[in-house]
Amino acid sequence: MLDLQKLHHFYVLVKTGSYARAATELHMSQSALTRNIQVLENRYGVTLLKRDRGRKGILLTDSGRAVLEHVQELLTRAEAIERTLAADDTEAPKKLTIGIGPTLAMLLPDVIKPIVTDSRNLTIEVSIQAPDVMMERVLAGELDFYLGQEPHSGKTRRVRQELCGAAAMRLWVRPHHPLTGRGVVDVEEIARHAKASVTAWNSSIVPMLESGLQGPLTANVQIDDYALLVELAHNSDTILISGFADRLHRLAELETDTVIPMPPLPVYFFFLEGIPLSPFAMGIKEALKRGFITATTQNATGDTPSRP
Repeated sequence: MLDLQKLHHFYVLVKTGSYARAATELHMSQSALTRNIQVLENRYGVTLLKRDRGRKGILLTDSGRAVLEHVQELLTRAEAIERTLAADDTEAPKKLTIGIGPTLAMLLPDVIKPIVTDSRNLTIEVSIQAPDVMMERVLAGELDFYLGQEPHSGKTRRVRQELCGAAAMRLWVRPHHPLTGRGVVDVEEIARHAKASVTAWNSSIVPMLESGLQGPLTANVQIDDYALLVELAHNSDTILISGFADRLHRLAELETDTVIPMPPLPVYFFFLEGIPLSPFAMGIKEALKRGFITATTQNATGDTPSRP
């Protein structure tokens, strides 16, 4: 039977890169940690670490690198099993750690509000970082899931991807903006005003636009904080580029659909392959999906357009 504890010690040693730091994190002595690694090697007849005289730091052998890849997945699966075993205990603490894109974070208040009635048994940690960083954290087992765009580096076979929806990008301005009340505005009029959006707009969407639209629709201001973007558009003539209506309905949508063809931006859930979500995490995921659908179909007044 595999010794998960010693495998965990090996993983922490590699992660920290130092026997001293690993021993501190594991709350054990360096000598005990050294013995555990040696026991692991002797038991399976492998050498995991290079031990050249005078070498500083941790350097893995080929066997060590191969084992590390499996250990990381194995420990993540073990944690998932623990969560599943505890899922039926209504008194057990519920913990959720998720990553989410900066604009999508606006969905969280309405999702979290109904479930915080008993804060004693509830812990939710939310991380808002770049997609590539989020994917690394999913692979490391640090996140239950990530909701956002696919990173530029793509995804690996160890990550499962599920479509949440697609947001048609729209232009938003303050109610008394110079372009409001003029019907459908053209690209030249839009080009004369500053544009603001999240960083993913310029890097992922603008390159897909027709060449004549890329310049006029490039964001001059990029902020990965939706609340700040709304505040900027509400207090200036800056045009906000976003797939979401302002939750407080302080902005008006410019009529541009027939003039500026902007592709919908797909958004996905990313999970570690083979690791089931806990019932609590699954409930949050489904609530986020419902919130996304609502947010992307609302108009500036908060109404959901009727479908023919």
